[in-house]
Amino acid sequence: MVYANLDTTAVLAWSPQAEKSIIACGTVAGAMDATFSSTSTLHFYDILGYSKDSTSSTKSIASISASGRFHRLAWSNAIQNRPHGILAGGLENGQISVWDPKEITDSIDSSKVSPIFNSSDHTGAVAGLQFNPFQNNLLASGAANGEILIWDALSDFKSYSPGARSSRIEDVTDLSWNNQVQQILATSSNSGSTAVWDLRNRREVMNLAHSGNLGLDLNQGMSSSNGMSRSGVSAVKWHPNSPTQLVTSLDDDKTPVILAWDLRNAKSPTKFYSGHNRGILSLSWCLKDPSLLLSSGKDNRTICWNVDSGEIISELPTSNNWVFDVQWNQKNPNFLSTASFEGKISIYKTQPISKESQTTTFVEDPFDISNSQDLSQSLVLKSPPKWLSRPCGASFGFGNKLVSFNNSSSNVSCFQVVSDLELTNHALELNQKLQAGELESLCLDRMKEATDKLEIDEWKTLSLLFQPNAREKLIEMLGFDKSNLKTKVEKLLADLSSKNSEPEAIKEEPKKSKSKKSKKTKKTESENVDDAAEVHETPDATQEDDKEHTPFAADDSNSSDLFLKSISKDG
Repeated sequence: MVYANLDTTAVLAWSPQAEKSIIACGTVAGAMDATFSSTSTLHFYDILGYSKDSTSSTKSIASISASGRFHRLAWSNAIQNRPHGILAGGLENGQISVWDPKEITDSIDSSKVSPIFNSSDHTGAVAGLQFNPFQNNLLASGAANGEILIWDALSDFKSYSPGARSSRIEDVTDLSWNNQVQQILATSSNSGSTAVWDLRNRREVMNLAHSGNLGLDLNQGMSSSNGMSRSGVSAVKWHPNSPTQLVTSLDDDKTPVILAWDLRNAKSPTKFYSGHNRGILSLSWCLKDPSLLLSSGKDNRTICWNVDSGEIISELPTSNNWVFDVQWNQKNPNFLSTASFEGKISIYKTQPISKESQTTTFVEDPFDISNSQDLSQSLVLKSPPKWLSRPCGASFGFGNKLVSFNNSSSNVSCFQVVSDLELTNHALELNQKLQAGELESLCLDRMKEATDKLEIDEWKTLSLLFQPNAREKLIEMLGFDKSNLKTKVEKLLADLSSKNSEPEAIKEEPKKSKSKKSKKTKKTESENVDDAAEVHETPDATQEDDKEHTPFAADDSNSSDLFLKSISKDG
């Protein structure tokens, strides 16, 4: 159902804190409101939802001005001394600004809070921005002219490039970190190509571009052997569980399709998802249920797909303008958001029941909006999503029978539970001894019953622990004599002190010879000063500063090799 609405044209990012429904909204680039204002604002809202006691579905927390309008927002998990993570914005002027959300929301006057980092390294609009899911401190950014940079928040935001700039990429439209292999990144471009990068080896390992007939009579915008231009790729997302599968979307009105790729055979897409009437602008893959994929586009529609079957399982209400962004709340997928050029951000709550099972609920007041919910304004799913399904379960039946199941198999297991009388008696005896404080006698009884020497020693050692002088008893049991140990330690200390008090005359002799030698070689050393300066004119510290920062270089794992091996099986 529609959980909340915001009258603003903005890009958004969900807070990574699962217990809070907070969003950050930045004024979107490429659009004007009714006031023709050219300012840009970063706003924080608490999503409350509609209720009888509230007149608004949202609560404004804080806002600050920004130096430019936004193409992307990315919110990281907690980083060191920043418990609420950091928020990065990709701006239309090529700038990347990073804020601490906690500083903004906790400040009495949030307008005085400044970004913790600003960069103008990019020469064009920053359209791709995402934090690494494994290392929260790493931020990937993609901009015009195929510019891609990786930033390290824990190293003063030092940046490095993933490799030589790809000749097949023009303007970066989106990027996505691999959810299984942390150093693999995918970037999409308006040229129709999607590049896959190995950041550990700093090179492009694959380029995806479909140049054939889609089989949908929509191939007029695609490239072919006669040199026709490809449709631009608007979004790219990796599969939540499979390291070699991803999806891309096309923004061309003639070919509004989603392409599914498997890098083990990347010659052509494995699946096509066709349902939009005009170009697709945004994708969001649910991390908690990999079968659910959201898409939105220029036809004002937002569609939920079953990735496995390829069918449309639900659709949100049609907007009055392009829906340029759709996102699951990955920490709480019961919520999702859409942003449109209608000037509205809508927050929806998933309704995990089908329309056929819905029943009409009669209320006393038919004009009570909070009670008479319109279920057509919800994301209706045909079956419960995975985050609401039980991963396993068990139940006891008559005759000590235990029935169990799990989500990895369709089988139900039935066991006959047999009671172990000996184990039960031992447990009862232990409980009685614990209550009576007679654990030492219990250990002695077990020692008498034991037949193995190792087991006898174990129970004997345990019994000593419950005696008043347990430490001394343990030393004696290990074969040490306390008085002898004391004598040996005192003798060792005496020997050490006698060695340290040797005559100093013995130590002074080498010093004198050393000083004479230094006088003889003084002239020689002064003559070689210039040569030494030339040899050491670039110290190690300077070399380390000049060396480009590469966070994946020290990774000793062979995940890159395994990934490359898996995608080159057919090559």
